[in-house]
Amino acid sequence: MKKFAFYLGLSALVFTQGFAEEIFSKNYESTLKNIVKNVEKIEIMSVDRLESIDGLNFVITDINGEMVPMFVSKDGKSIIGFSNLVFIGNDKDKTLIEGRMNKLHADIKANQDKIAYEIIKEIPKDRFINIESFDKNNKFMTYIVSDPECPDCREHLTKMVKYLRNANVRIIFAPVHGKSAYTKSAIMLKEASKINPDNQEALIKLLNKYYDVNATVSDDQASDEERDKVLQDAKKLFSKGVIKGVPFSFTVEKE
Repeated sequence: MKKFAFYLGLSALVFTQGFAEEIFSKNYESTLKNIVKNVEKIEIMSVDRLESIDGLNFVITDINGEMVPMFVSKDGKSIIGFSNLVFIGNDKDKTLIEGRMNKLHADIKANQDKIAYEIIKEIPKDRFINIESFDKNNKFMTYIVSDPECPDCREHLTKMVKYLRNANVRIIFAPVHGKSAYTKSAIMLKEASKINPDNQEALIKLLNKYYDVNATVSDDQASDEERDKVLQDAKKLFSKGVIKGVPFSFTVEKE
């Protein structure tokens, strides 16, 4: 009899929890639809109860294909936006949130890389500067989307030797600055085509020359057609919205 009563109580507990979760989901989705206009998709990806704040959940939701972290009340009727200014004193809750956010960022980056790779595969290989890895047997390829007049891209370029130790590299230009950035990109593509991909020193020297903050070029060093090709590359790369700025890089195994 005691065993039967135990199973009966356990079943009631599972039913109650399931019912509570269903009510939460319905209320939460209703609240979201009142806040976010033109919602086509809402999918709750994870719900974690916080220990440090009674009655509050940390929830990650897929809203129209975008993963959004939020704090949500136990009944699903109140929502607080998540931001970098949130401080959690409870170590367990802090670890939980950091773990969820790290996974979320990794998943978002993996999806961005996948879409970016599909775009890049459609762009002719002569639109890239190809540099072979120091390891002739390296099976990986790192793609770098860059702009010679972008300060962050200049900093990114200092890691080239490290990249080449771990992968082959293909650089494609998507300038977000002015005409001279398009001219420099076109010049580098022309000059790099005359250098063997296994001549890492010469190719790095070429990149450093035109990425230098003091580097200047004249419009007649590249034709309008050559600049337009760089522009078309940039339009393709930014077309899906996953590459929002430069530098952007990712690594895949060579096909």
